[in-house]
Amino acid sequence: MPSIKDVFKWALPLTEKEKKEIWENAVLTVDTNVLLDLYRYHKDTRESILNSLKLFKGRIWLSDQAANEFFKNKNEVIYSAKEQFEAAQTSTIQNIKNKIDNIASDIKGNRAISKKLIDALELDKYKTDILEKLDKVEWDDAYINNTESDNVLENILELFGDNNCLGEPFSESDKKELIELANKRFENKIPPGYADAGKDGKDRKYGDFFLWEQILRYGNEIKKPIILVTSEQKEDWWERRSGKTIGLRLELKKEAQDRECKILVLQTKSFLALAEKYKTDDQDIDNKDAIDEVKQLDKEKINQETHKQNKSLLHSKIHTVKDVQQEIEYIDDNSNVGYLICTISRPTSRFTVTGRFNPRFKIVPKVSVRLIDSPSGVYSDPHAATGTTYDFNIHLHAERGNALPEGEYVFKYFAFNDSINYFDSYEKIVNCPECFSPYLVDANVCTECDYHALRECQACGAEILPQELDCAPFCGHCAYMIEKLNEE
Repeated sequence: MPSIKDVFKWALPLTEKEKKEIWENAVLTVDTNVLLDLYRYHKDTRESILNSLKLFKGRIWLSDQAANEFFKNKNEVIYSAKEQFEAAQTSTIQNIKNKIDNIASDIKGNRAISKKLIDALELDKYKTDILEKLDKVEWDDAYINNTESDNVLENILELFGDNNCLGEPFSESDKKELIELANKRFENKIPPGYADAGKDGKDRKYGDFFLWEQILRYGNEIKKPIILVTSEQKEDWWERRSGKTIGLRLELKKEAQDRECKILVLQTKSFLALAEKYKTDDQDIDNKDAIDEVKQLDKEKINQETHKQNKSLLHSKIHTVKDVQQEIEYIDDNSNVGYLICTISRPTSRFTVTGRFNPRFKIVPKVSVRLIDSPSGVYSDPHAATGTTYDFNIHLHAERGNALPEGEYVFKYFAFNDSINYFDSYEKIVNCPECFSPYLVDANVCTECDYHALRECQACGAEILPQELDCAPFCGHCAYMIEKLNEE
């Protein structure tokens, strides 16, 4: 029988020896963004990455998917990077001008500094000298100036110029079957690619899955280890905890082992670090500055992705939750009990619906909520929160791996103020006799279990007081007399 190491080899970290053996024997491949990012980096970083890739000359391969995406997006990235560098140039010059002007203004506005001293500082001359130096800086050296003179493309064509360096495209029938498979994987959040499921355009959302599939097939075919260099930051590639990347998704590691493809997936910064670590004496590799810039670009990408997700969440919230209605069951100065009803127009992993307090509470109340009606198959518990005296939110999250179905959702909410001092002995909030949660006396309802107590004694007809609720359906006196008679 196989050992635990054999069965779960995909889950075990590589030893230093295994990693070096892969480095020395593997075929290297890259994803589209590693190539496109070459246009986004400064010249020195660009050259460091290209020199590190060239270490694998003779054992380098590019998938058809990566090549296709590169040529489709190349020109757009070139012009976008050019605009970004030019904007940085303009902003830098203007910031320097403003700072010099501000310093000059502060000095000239200081009564204690004489005009003679100000003239001696020659601030205007200093400003002129700085601006002249800025004019001489070779800003164009930072980026590819046009698509006709493109040394990045020249290097890429040289890198992958040998025979058998480019993968085969999928056949039409194969592609059709893979699209069906990808859609099933996306539904079940199987990586990679499900994070792109919302992308528009023909086949755009399948790009990562197609890339992964082509790499696994190639690795299985050549029976050699593969090194994949990627600049991907999304959750459908990497395990992330508290904002930090802790490794490749375990599902990807297992799938690679099941498909008999030994693969080491590296982010660009990790690839550059290993290139420097494993360099031989005759290889002139110094990637420290390049790694710093790669980290900066990675951070920008994560921030952009977070911004997109926040916008998408806001868009989803606005367009998914519809027909919100609020019905009041009971209301007074210190409590508000009612129903919040909404319709979800499409399946979603979570949603938030907002209710109002009218009239407002005098202080921020406590709020609890129960889901009392929903489409079939919903087993999640809602959560209510407020930080104001005038509104509250109800949040509902699907169980992991599931979605909340479309349809009508009905919530019962209980808002109450439990920190008011009363001048009489009549209690407004007591412990529920059924579950010991807050019980709203005037509303005559428990905020958790929805228990409604009988408030009229079934023996004498007197009102059952708040402190006598645990005696219901009798008042305290009748309950005592009944208990005494039973004892006799």
